[in-house]
Amino acid sequence: MADLDIAQYLRPGDTVLIGQAAAEPPALVEKFIEAAHAIGGLTAFCGYTLSDAWADVSPGQPNIKAYAAHGALRKLSAKGLVDIVPCHYREIEDLITTGHIRVDAVLIQVAPADTDGYYSLGATVDYAAVAAEQARVVLVEVNANMPRTSSSRSLHLPRDLCTFLAISAPSSRSLHLPRDLCTGPASRPRSPRPGR
Repeated sequence: MADLDIAQYLRPGDTVLIGQAAAEPPALVEKFIEAAHAIGGLTAFCGYTLSDAWADVSPGQPNIKAYAAHGALRKLSAKGLVDIVPCHYREIEDLITTGHIRVDAVLIQVAPADTDGYYSLGATVDYAAVAAEQARVVLVEVNANMPRTSSSRSLHLPRDLCTFLAISAPSSRSLHLPRDLCTGPASRPRSPRPGR
């Protein structure tokens, strides 16, 4: 991973969708932010961010769009460095497929490929899968610690993609959820609804 020159996959003006939460690829994010200082007009579309590398963002290097200022984006938003896209989370896939949110490249963290070459999206199965179908470039960071999940969505070696690069990186980061996230109302058994 250390010798990857991410700049060879990016073009000035590209919009790069970054996987969110457990799908955020920490090593690729660092390289992307470094590259944004040299490549003009890059835009990151982000969701929930966990990487400390976002603290190194300079105004416009890259431009940042997000549906909310979660995680590391909170501080950047307070500085006026995040453009909030006014939409509901459930609309993001449609905005990507219709081109209202343009995606040229996707950076995402995945579980290792299975024997058929499919990469599980792990704990974050969301709009990034649709974005990968639209993108010119998909760069994945393979994390051996990412759980494989059963989902109809996964990434496979490309049929239509120009570039699909899988990079194995040892994960020095484990996902630690706040305790209240694990013990809040969503983790409690639901009562059946009347009539069901």
